[in-house]
Amino acid sequence: DQAIEREVLEGMTLRQPPPKDMPMPIVVRMTARRPS
Repeated sequence: DQAIEREVLEGMTLRQPPPKDMPMPIVVRMTARRPS
């Protein structure tokens, strides 16, 4: 879990702030696949 937080999540940013009426926290489902 810490490796994912360090390597992946630190590089992710939103281009725009979320709308004011969006519930927090934002739930995101991510899928990672190895290149073939």
